[in-house]
Amino acid sequence: MIVLIGAAVYANSLSGPFTFDDDAAIVNNTQIRHVWPLSESLSPPGHGAPVAGRPLVNLSLALNYAVGGLDVRGYHIVNLGLHLLCALILFAILRSTLRLPRLAGSFSEHEAVGVAFVCALIWTVHPLQTETVDYISARTESMMGLCYLLTFYMSIRAASSHRPRRWLMAAMLVCAMGMACKETMATAPLIVVLFDRIFVFDSFKQALRTRGRFYLGLAATWIVLVGLLWSGPRWESAGFFTGITPWTYLLNQAGMVVRYLELAFWPRALILDYGEPQRITLAAAAPYAAFVVALLLITAVALVRRPMWGFLGAWFFVILAPTSSVIPIATEVGAERRLYLPLAAIVVLVVIAWHAVWRHLIRDADRPRPIRRLQSIAGPVAALLVCGPLAVATVRRNIDYQSGITLWRTVLERRPHARAHHNLAVALKAAGYRDEVVAEMREAVREKPDSRYELGYELLQQGRVREASDELERFIRENPADPEVTSARGLLTLALAPQGRPAEVLEQWRLIHQARPADLGAEESLADALLAQRQFDEARVYYVELLKSKPDNAGAWKNLGIALGAMNRLDEATAALRRAVELDPEDERAQVGLAGLLLQQHDYDAAMKPAEEALRLNSRNVAAHNMLGLALANRLKFDEAISQFQAALAIDPASAEARDYLARTRKLKKMP
Repeated sequence: MIVLIGAAVYANSLSGPFTFDDDAAIVNNTQIRHVWPLSESLSPPGHGAPVAGRPLVNLSLALNYAVGGLDVRGYHIVNLGLHLLCALILFAILRSTLRLPRLAGSFSEHEAVGVAFVCALIWTVHPLQTETVDYISARTESMMGLCYLLTFYMSIRAASSHRPRRWLMAAMLVCAMGMACKETMATAPLIVVLFDRIFVFDSFKQALRTRGRFYLGLAATWIVLVGLLWSGPRWESAGFFTGITPWTYLLNQAGMVVRYLELAFWPRALILDYGEPQRITLAAAAPYAAFVVALLLITAVALVRRPMWGFLGAWFFVILAPTSSVIPIATEVGAERRLYLPLAAIVVLVVIAWHAVWRHLIRDADRPRPIRRLQSIAGPVAALLVCGPLAVATVRRNIDYQSGITLWRTVLERRPHARAHHNLAVALKAAGYRDEVVAEMREAVREKPDSRYELGYELLQQGRVREASDELERFIRENPADPEVTSARGLLTLALAPQGRPAEVLEQWRLIHQARPADLGAEESLADALLAQRQFDEARVYYVELLKSKPDNAGAWKNLGIALGAMNRLDEATAALRRAVELDPEDERAQVGLAGLLLQQHDYDAAMKPAEEALRLNSRNVAAHNMLGLALANRLKFDEAISQFQAALAIDPASAEARDYLARTRKLKKMP
């Protein structure tokens, strides 16, 4: 029933498009294009990608790609399957826990199954889980969750098994796998030890004496996590070197934890992206912090006086701690997917508390039979009254994920921030709403000025070059240390050129080359800009240097020839253009340039061939007609020359050169 109901609730989610970080994790992730060799699929892209440092998640995406390419339905099916597996393991954990000897007498067999079922079902259909299921990149959470729950379940099974060794070995293996899915798995060994102390053993000493080697094995799996983090795949987005202080992040988390608790009991106005941590004062965070501290104190007291209840509080806070305490995550202040496993503690707490209250209310066995019959169905009815609205809310939330425009508009309605404006702009652009794209990007710039780069890029794509150059120039001026500055300069050259500002284009390419001296593309563009500004000798120097590294660059040879020709170094220029034509015979401009140089050197027979080749490439090339006409005229083939000049004038009646050549050739023809 858990599987059937869960599948029905998420049936309308399977066609939702890739969104948010899915481009980095899937669409643009070249490491999932092949499953084999495993060294590739187990090497996710680094900084910035949601799968960075999470090789098993990357492998799962590679398997998805191997089966269905970029068909989004396959990825959704796997995400849903993982969620349903987690639900089944949660059910098994609760059923096994409620049957442990330490809880003997608290629940009958029938009650244990019923409570476990209701808890697992509520957890499955709760709308807070939609982000983990519908947002494909959140598979990191569900894969980690599955490993976490399996580790926990296998540890429980080992406690009642006659052959515990195989369960314990499997638990250690799965725990290590979880470390390769998400960092939150680091808390699993702690939770297992705490559970054993509360539900299985009388003291930590007894637990260590009985299962010390198992705990050591679980702790050893931290080595996997340390190894994955050692290369720093997430240092730019998470950790103590992101620019966000632990204190600032902690203040932000006080409000987020309260928000999570609110959504657990009243899951409305869900948000995919809460934005980045903000600078807030202690006074602003104090009410939330006081509430969270009170809950922590209650949990601590409960662990001493009512440890079985205290364990649920510990489950919530310990699992949430890696992402919601003092370790800054610069890219997002909060995420509903972080509550994927902690939500189970809240659900179990509420269901068991309700079960205890209900048992107290119906403890009188002398009630009339009709009353007892009503009492017997009250539990299922109550479960239905809870699960029904939750399931409907989940179905409705799935609809938001069917469109990037809808999804990001809901974010802006509920928690507006710059990144949401930017992502809505991306969705609008994909749908063809170009005017709205610029409007949303301008909104993003108000809060996050460094997004002016993206605004300039979009304006340039729309052909609004003056606006684009203004935005890009301002971005460069206000963010001189930004790593995108050099790229912004490259875009700026494209915006300045159509405005007839060649000197500024040249200045930008000088700065780009200065920032990237090893960038051959920047070196060539600088040389081209110098050529356009008629700074021939300096352009020649850069072309010569470029050709040392790229001797087969036909364009560089052509432009070198043009620069040398302008400097009257005709032999060198001719050699350069001959090389350009050899490398690219289809370059019309190179053919015309070579013909012109040969004419200057009075090699009329040789000049005919490149001129004819240029006309073969483009019969309407006026310069080529004139070049060929001059070569023919100098070989005394006046009629053919006149024909070429007439052809040039037919194409361009305003060509003064063609008119002059035609008149002179006719005059020469009449001479004896």
